[in-house]
Amino acid sequence: MRRILFPASVLVSLWSLCLPAFAGRYCVSVNAGDDANSGAAESPLRTIGRAVQVAKPGDEVVVAAGVYHEVVNIGGHPDATERTVFRADPVGSVLLRGEPGEKAGERKTERCRIVVRRPNVTVIGFDVRDTEEHAVEFVESPGAVADRCTFRDNKLDGVFFFRQDGGRVENCLAVGNGRHGIWFLGMQNGVAVSNTLYGNGASGIAVGNSPGVILFDNLLAQNSVGLHFTGEGTATVRSDHNLLAGGVLGHRSDAVWQEANAGTLEDWQELSGQDAHSLKGDPLLRDTANGDFQPSAPPAGVWSPAATAGLWAAEFAGQRAPTGDLQGRSKSAAIYPAVGALYAESTGRGTPFASVAVPFTGRVSVGVFDASGQMVRELLRDYPAPKGMRDLYWDQRDDQGRAVPPGKYEWRAVAHQVRGRDDGSVGDSGDPPYGKTNVPTGISSLAVDSAGNYYTTTFWDEAGYGVVKYNPEGKAQWVPPFYIRNVAGGYGQTIATDGKYVFVGLARNVREEKGNRYLSDQSRRLDCATGQPADFPVPEGADKPKVNEGNVLIVNPVKEQPWIPHQNLGSEASRRLFAARGLACDATRLWVSNYFRSKVEAYDKETGRKLVEFDVDRPMGLGVSPVGSLWICNRGDRVSEYTVEGKPTGQGILALNDPYQATFGGHDHHLYLGELGAGRVLEYDVTGTAPKLVRSFGRKAAGPGRVLPEVFWDGPQGLAVDAQGRLTLSDPGTARILRYTPDLKLWQSYTSDFVTAPFVDERNPDVLLSNDRQYEVDYNTGKWEFSHSLAPAKGIRRTLPNGRDYLFDLGGHRMGVVVWALEGAGDNLRVRKCAMAGGRWMGNDDLGEGTQAAQYTWQDTNGNGRVEDDEMVWEKPLDGKQYYMSALAPGWWVDKDGALWLCDQVTKSIMRFPVLGYDAHGSPRYKWAKAVTVVPADPSPWKFVPTNLKTTPTGDFYVQGTVEGNRDMKWFWMGGTAVARFAPDGTRRWLHVLPRVTVSTAADGTFWYTGEGNTAKVTMYTDDGLMLCEMAPGKPSGFVSGWIDHALGLYAFRHPTLKRHYVYAEEDYYGKSIRYRLEGVETMKQFSGTVEVRQ
Repeated sequence: MRRILFPASVLVSLWSLCLPAFAGRYCVSVNAGDDANSGAAESPLRTIGRAVQVAKPGDEVVVAAGVYHEVVNIGGHPDATERTVFRADPVGSVLLRGEPGEKAGERKTERCRIVVRRPNVTVIGFDVRDTEEHAVEFVESPGAVADRCTFRDNKLDGVFFFRQDGGRVENCLAVGNGRHGIWFLGMQNGVAVSNTLYGNGASGIAVGNSPGVILFDNLLAQNSVGLHFTGEGTATVRSDHNLLAGGVLGHRSDAVWQEANAGTLEDWQELSGQDAHSLKGDPLLRDTANGDFQPSAPPAGVWSPAATAGLWAAEFAGQRAPTGDLQGRSKSAAIYPAVGALYAESTGRGTPFASVAVPFTGRVSVGVFDASGQMVRELLRDYPAPKGMRDLYWDQRDDQGRAVPPGKYEWRAVAHQVRGRDDGSVGDSGDPPYGKTNVPTGISSLAVDSAGNYYTTTFWDEAGYGVVKYNPEGKAQWVPPFYIRNVAGGYGQTIATDGKYVFVGLARNVREEKGNRYLSDQSRRLDCATGQPADFPVPEGADKPKVNEGNVLIVNPVKEQPWIPHQNLGSEASRRLFAARGLACDATRLWVSNYFRSKVEAYDKETGRKLVEFDVDRPMGLGVSPVGSLWICNRGDRVSEYTVEGKPTGQGILALNDPYQATFGGHDHHLYLGELGAGRVLEYDVTGTAPKLVRSFGRKAAGPGRVLPEVFWDGPQGLAVDAQGRLTLSDPGTARILRYTPDLKLWQSYTSDFVTAPFVDERNPDVLLSNDRQYEVDYNTGKWEFSHSLAPAKGIRRTLPNGRDYLFDLGGHRMGVVVWALEGAGDNLRVRKCAMAGGRWMGNDDLGEGTQAAQYTWQDTNGNGRVEDDEMVWEKPLDGKQYYMSALAPGWWVDKDGALWLCDQVTKSIMRFPVLGYDAHGSPRYKWAKAVTVVPADPSPWKFVPTNLKTTPTGDFYVQGTVEGNRDMKWFWMGGTAVARFAPDGTRRWLHVLPRVTVSTAADGTFWYTGEGNTAKVTMYTDDGLMLCEMAPGKPSGFVSGWIDHALGLYAFRHPTLKRHYVYAEEDYYGKSIRYRLEGVETMKQFSGTVEVRQ
């Protein structure tokens, strides 16, 4: 077998490098040189840096093998037209790496790299590793070339091009770099050809604001993102004849698409218009663990798709590609892969042991299984295969590279044309439900300007749409910079505008200790026209504020009372922690209700200087009347009028039920109040001697029921009225924005919330449940309606053997299960908390800090739905520890009979809690002492630790977890690195190690699926673990791939009427669940046979 041969020229007619006879040649040897030498072959220099000093344009620097600990700065000669070449001799033998320190793993220098700031420089054959920067950096160096280099495990990029015209990287290998393998930024006419980009942290190749870039004949595998295009010039990038495998295939960000990801090659082609001739498939690289990144090339049968992805039979950019390699040999698809610059002769990956007749052009997956049914080797994974006979190869080793024991093995193969298509989404009524038209989650406050534009803020929006401006017709105009968001920017509470500025009241996380957050109440000022920060002037002699802090007013410095994120808060505690509860503007002042201090404060709108403050007991929303007085919600039961000096006028409205918002609007400049406790809006005329009620609108939901435009579950919290009298309201309880005409007819309605934990009861498959929300879905049109709220209940719906319906809230802040009984039907439906089994105690009222763990059960024996002391059963007392993982990785499941299942993080076992019976009210009974250990801790070498599970109607169950040596899940600690299938008695049928970390798993009785965290990509498998296809957000979802961060974020089922398989996957970025439709299931053709391994 011959090792890697790198071609000296590729694409000769387009960008061949014809090296001239060099004017001078300087030799460098770290082992035999001296910088006092002449640099001749017999008198080499010691450092590359010294050679840079003496070499002129037109010279060649030849660097001998060795390890060099230096930063190579190639500068000067800004007008050079002749090429300077720095060449490792032999190629690949020169290593630039940080100098070792005194202790193991330490380095004295970590910035050993190459920096080029000179035109027409070529770098050939260098190996740059472990630098804290880019491995090779070309800055304002037109005509630069990197050829046959290796860039491995650098903190930033492999190759970085910046601000230049022309530059090429070819025949290079970029592996495991922290950011991009290759990054073109702010340049034009760059070229990347015949490179291998593998396992880079951000993307294989990134193109930012760089028109005219050409990318082809590249192999991109296992990068977080394969291709990433962003900014101006995206439309002029040309990409084709690449091989893309693993990770999100493409990401495009520009004025049209904003943030759009394509998880499949087909989606990327549709999204970008690129890579029409590229392929997707496992490149079958020979031995990446040991640094061999050559595509395998057996002499017959299946070979790396790299062999057919390349240019050997194509025209591109107006030029015909060469048909031969360095030595003139034909790029035969059977022997010489064109992609990745890694040409190799090979005797193959073993001896062919079987053949399959693929009946159509499609995909093939092949595995070898032992006698127990465990797959020992995945030979082909969703491999592109044309119609015809295909030889199968196996070197009689397992997936860990170990020789398998002698004996008989079964091979199984599946050929298919299965594909998962984005069939639309549920939960975000934006049109489309992504990009600027995304509807933010949980609007907490609203404001309107004199032109009828309205503004929203939210406590939390995953996409960062913390503040949005809409025109009077409801079209989004801008979203502010991303830092005004959530943890980084603040949790939005209230908003106000005067038409020039937008002021946002929010609570910001100032510091975090032991998981608790300490908050400061602040207000930000934004420009109304653009949404950009509007900084206050800096007083003379004052320090310049930090970046992004010049537009901030401090209402309350950091409070000593921490926010415990998993703790439920009552209204009083919540209002004290998030205390900027009302904002209003008059001609010169910004008024702020400070609930924490029981003060109302005024600030100069232009300078930010505090002008006045006065006492108001627990102030909430406030509005400025046409005559300049303030009407302030306070004390939880009244609205009172004050002068701007802070004196009560004696006017007010009493006996209210938690007045929350106050504003003036309409033709008559009436006062509008949002009465949160009653769920209604009150309109008052306050121009007379006493406030006069004009009309009342809305009511508070009494419990679960149909979602109607006049019924509110937790609103109106936001309230704005424009000059025409049109009302805009928000109800965070149902995640709705509702807009009404002046005569209170519903005009527009928007909704968006985290549609996590999607669940479909196959008996009613046109209904999707998500937490406390119920959606009705039309699978033929894709339309959906948010039809019912089940609050305060939520969870998985089951009909138990007693014939009654229940919701099971799995995990949650109690780290256990809460069971809700559904009683009545239709408009008379009611819910009752009826049972619990828990691992963290939150108190009877559910408002405790949850700092103590326990094992307890509770049954609502008296039927009142309240947790009472005499109903509690403590099986392990409170002891200040926490036994089980948090809400996003509950480890809990409920089967069709109501039995609870738990992946126990303490014992590393799987337990089942049967229903022990029901009381007279129908409350099910559970007991920790009666739990059965179905699967004990794993004694096998896998040491499989279960994280989450799903049961199937057959009794088998699929378990997600981690295995020995593969437990690092990074951000997605709630997920797993392997899936195991168990029989009902707990016997493990097989264990499948996954290629990437997944967050959720699902099974529909025929197939099983995994969902990745950071891409929302779903992978489909046969019941024995052969991969069928991957699916990712497509055009209906804007190609946007957010993330799944909930172990219940995936649900699969077969629609009993339509006879189709569907998968729902949460997509948290835009707050929806994406629905995938499986096509081509009927094409599946399965093959099997035996193969014997002899001693």
